Amino acid sequence: MIKAATNSVTHILKNSSSPKSVTTLDNGAEELYVFEGFFDFLSLLAFSGDYQTSSSDFLILNSLSFFEGAWEYMEKHRLVNLFLDRDETGRRFTGYACSLSSCHYDRSALYEGFKDLNEWLASKGKIKQNRYGK
Repeated sequence: MIKAATNSVTHILKNSSSPKSVTTLDNGAEELYVFEGFFDFLSLLAFSGDYQTSSSDFLILNSLSFFEGAWEYMEKHRLVNLFLDRDETGRRFTGYACSLSSCHYDRSALYEGFKDLNEWLASKGKIKQNRYGK
């Protein structure tokens, strides 16, 4: 929310960027990485460091409500790595996908004990900062 004062009158601007569809980075790869949100995708890139985005495809759902609509795209891949949230809904969709297809894999064990990949990575930064006294 942005507040702007104009002639002693305050105007409040509300802007929405609610998800309208999925985001894909399609490189024609056999391996797909699926994320619930864009920050989780960015977290994987930050964590991986030298990760080559051209060697895999990426699907950012932006909302789990788009999961079933993205199923056909997921099924085009030999290997589907699921990095969904570890909340009840994310766990349910992960289990559902893995039960329907042997090419889907739950990768959320990486951030077990955290809500999602981004929260896990943020905690790693805090640990490093505390260790070095910063």
